[in-house]
Amino acid sequence: MRFVFPLKYEDTPDANPARVYDDVLVALDADRNLNNGLPSSLARWLDSMDIQPGEHVVHAGCGTGYYTAIIAHMVTTDGRVTAIEFDPALADRARAGLRRYSHVEVIAGDATKYDPGPADAIFVNAGATHPCPLCLDSLKPSGNLVFPMIRWPDGSVMGVGVAGWGVMLRIKRMQSGFGARAGLHPAVISHASARLIARPIGGWAMRLRKTV
Repeated sequence: MRFVFPLKYEDTPDANPARVYDDVLVALDADRNLNNGLPSSLARWLDSMDIQPGEHVVHAGCGTGYYTAIIAHMVTTDGRVTAIEFDPALADRARAGLRRYSHVEVIAGDATKYDPGPADAIFVNAGATHPCPLCLDSLKPSGNLVFPMIRWPDGSVMGVGVAGWGVMLRIKRMQSGFGARAGLHPAVISHASARLIARPIGGWAMRLRKTV
């Protein structure tokens, strides 16, 4: 699927993997309009996290694990990746596809509740109305959390399931509190456990400050 409106899927003429070496969305579950993510967008978001060899990176909403594999190469075998996927079927596919990576662990569960331990970077592939407190608590000093912060329910007017419009937010753990910087404007499938109808409030939200 090319990211042009109206969005529609196109079947490749054969199963040659070279067909998807393009800046296109690849369906994970076409019936739910669930896609793998636009490569050009994911490349910028991952680059913004400054992932280094030897680090522990958490990938929440890993889908079938394509971008998890890229992260695994970024941290090298000196690091490790914790991949979390809410959909058990997708988690099974990710686990099968990533079995060659001994430094990758795939968890079938809710990333807003599963504690991955201290992390150098956390990348979230599901929309949320607010930063998950558990993710903030898991960040090591100078660690980065990147996730799509969406408006809900107003942001879901695109009419594709529970997808919502928003901005990519990068949150960095500072010596005191957190810094935040907004980026591109994605449209992503949201996570039911990570969205609020009311405007989010709380101490963790008030500690955020803008960084340049």
